[in-house]
Amino acid sequence: LIKLGEVADVKEVYRSSGQYTTINGSPAIVVSIFKSADANTVRTSREVRKKIEELSLGDIEIEKLFDQSDYIEDALRALALNGLFGAILAVAVLYFFLRNWRTTIVTAIAIPFSVIVTFTIMYATGVNINLISLGGLALGLGMLVDNSIVVLENIYRKRQEGASQIEAAVEGTSEVGMAITASTLTTLVVFLPVVFMSTLAGHIFRELALTVSFSLASSLIVALTIVPLLASRIIVFDKKDFHENKDITKGFTGFQYRYGKRLEKVLEEPAKWLWITAGAVVLSLLLIPFMNFEMLPEENINQVSVSLELPPGTPADKTIEVIKEIEPEITNIDHVEKVYTRAGKSTELSIDSIASGAKDNRANMLVLLENPRDVFAKQVDVNKVADQIRAVIDDATKKYPELESKVSVDSLLAQAGLETSVTVKVKGSKDEEVESVAKEIMQELKNWPEFASVSWSYSEQEPLLNLDIDTAKVLMGGQISGQLAMSVRQAIVGENAGRISLGGSRVPIVIKAHDQSVKTLSDLEDLYFPGSISLGEGPSLGLRLGNVVSVEKTTAPLFLQKEGGERVIEVTGIPATDLSGKANKKIRHYLKDLELPQGVSAEVGGLEKIRASAYRDLFYAALLALSLVYMVMASQFEALRLPLIIMVTMPLALIGALVFIFLYSQTLSIPALIGMIILAGIVVNNGIVLVDYINQLRKSGLELREAVLKGSKDRLRAILMTALTTILGLLPMALSLGSSTNIQVPMAVSVMGGLITATFLTLFIIPCIYIQIGKVEDRKNERQSLHNTNSTESIN
Repeated sequence: LIKLGEVADVKEVYRSSGQYTTINGSPAIVVSIFKSADANTVRTSREVRKKIEELSLGDIEIEKLFDQSDYIEDALRALALNGLFGAILAVAVLYFFLRNWRTTIVTAIAIPFSVIVTFTIMYATGVNINLISLGGLALGLGMLVDNSIVVLENIYRKRQEGASQIEAAVEGTSEVGMAITASTLTTLVVFLPVVFMSTLAGHIFRELALTVSFSLASSLIVALTIVPLLASRIIVFDKKDFHENKDITKGFTGFQYRYGKRLEKVLEEPAKWLWITAGAVVLSLLLIPFMNFEMLPEENINQVSVSLELPPGTPADKTIEVIKEIEPEITNIDHVEKVYTRAGKSTELSIDSIASGAKDNRANMLVLLENPRDVFAKQVDVNKVADQIRAVIDDATKKYPELESKVSVDSLLAQAGLETSVTVKVKGSKDEEVESVAKEIMQELKNWPEFASVSWSYSEQEPLLNLDIDTAKVLMGGQISGQLAMSVRQAIVGENAGRISLGGSRVPIVIKAHDQSVKTLSDLEDLYFPGSISLGEGPSLGLRLGNVVSVEKTTAPLFLQKEGGERVIEVTGIPATDLSGKANKKIRHYLKDLELPQGVSAEVGGLEKIRASAYRDLFYAALLALSLVYMVMASQFEALRLPLIIMVTMPLALIGALVFIFLYSQTLSIPALIGMIILAGIVVNNGIVLVDYINQLRKSGLELREAVLKGSKDRLRAILMTALTTILGLLPMALSLGSSTNIQVPMAVSVMGGLITATFLTLFIIPCIYIQIGKVEDRKNERQSLHNTNSTESIN
């Protein structure tokens, strides 16, 4: 009888993970918690934190490593603050122009009323409060008072002309009711194409479009109901207020007078000013070739990812040695709070360990930086820290020249799979040619200053021992080939032979060769396996592994990437700070001129391909938006030419949008293009109000020139007030007060720039075009009248 303890060492041990995991150099166990697809990130995080606080683990310390909800809450807080500042600035504009606190209060009340109605509709339609929807509300805050301003300014003017409170409220509202309804509809229809887009841009900005639409619809309801009601009760004038100050050198009257004089000079040579404006539009379009293109602005989350790789076959001990030299240097960099390091792979030979890419020669580090929660606190320059980390690794490569690294700044977009990296997909049927082209591209990109780091998906050749089994010899030793392979695995990795109860726990029993018995190739060949089958009457003698296999040292890739049966290698570059658009443009030109072997292709893929598709869809969305805006205005004016006059404001807005974007970042992104589409609905509003009022004056009997001059001067204050409230309402968003709000900045900048130029030029160019078309119409009417007179005389 032989006892197990006599032939084997029986020990109770913890299974080795095969991984090196530390936080700031101290051993750690990291638990990752992922929410379900339909769960709310912030709510889930709060519940997790609450559960952790309830745990009592003695001496074990639990520390939060990373919480995505922190950045979401910071961004929401910053956007809410931006919206509040925007609302305050809008109210300040009202008081500046009206100089009447009662009138200002009436319009200011429209903001909370509209916001409450907007939140009610959002709740009813299932739109959540998130970065995008709250950004839409912040965008709409400046526009919330536009309708109320037009109504109130008209009521204010009626009161100054001597109308009673009730008469002014009724007449003032009815006079502009159709105009503000049409102007609101033009803005709403602009968002329809965005809402129904099925591409990435549509998914990202759908809630923004819905939120702005809800807020504008609610502002229209408030302007037509609440504002006249409050105006008829609150606005009280002293006798001195019934007639506005006529001193043309002071106040708004003086500004209005000077504007009228300037407009008269412009109307003397309308064609000249129209040509000058057309030239400005063309010059602004010439800025586009000098701009870069990108998908979305980065939303940094104050963390940097580092990947380290040594040559294939490097043992884990060597990798850990490199880490221990680099890790303390990174920890000592200013503003670095934690460094989470993971190296090695699981000792279990499983599909999961292979798929994860974990290897003994690889290590990953997550560098977490300080994250000031105060909106006005100075934010950490993540890109500067990333450059310092690269400098530390560059110093380490002097000692370890074969060390490869990749350092990238993490962002919310990267976590969503939208990292602003540039990927080149090399594809072909011949492995050697694909590898050669991919390597050439990688080496070229590494020399470009536009890229901070470059890597490829090529799997390096891993060291491999190939055991070629002699099946006849194996059978003579009392084994079969499959059984021998399992025996070798059992000896090296171990075999689970069942479980035993120890101290109330079920502990697995693992049988494997002694750790000291298989350390070299010679030890492997000396492994003895008893026979399990007998070919004759005598006992099976068993076999020595080295006698039945031939050992071949070779190499093989861990995995091969294929697509459609062809070999694929992806070259990925991480652009340097603020050079993403320039890198995309440069690499497209490089690939266009690159000579490739027959059957091999190289194209920009990944996010750049998605971006191109999104740009194409936004172009079609813009065309549809323009068509819808025209149809709304044509139905309001019951004419086809007048809407064309108003639509001239769109290219006027394009001047400011392109110039401001060029000055801001020289980069056209999807938010910037969304802003331009929004402009198509906003800038026509002032044109609608102006043209509608001039039409009313002409119907009342005024001559063409007189109607244009009076209408332009009378609507000057309303136009300036609506434009300035929207522009100043967007100012905090454009200045990006707080962190994690970068995605809204290009949109705010394009809308602000477009509104500035469109508002200024609308006050001069629209009257010019109206005069020109009016003269043509008058001459046509005169000829028609003369023709009718002649016809009557002939009949007589």
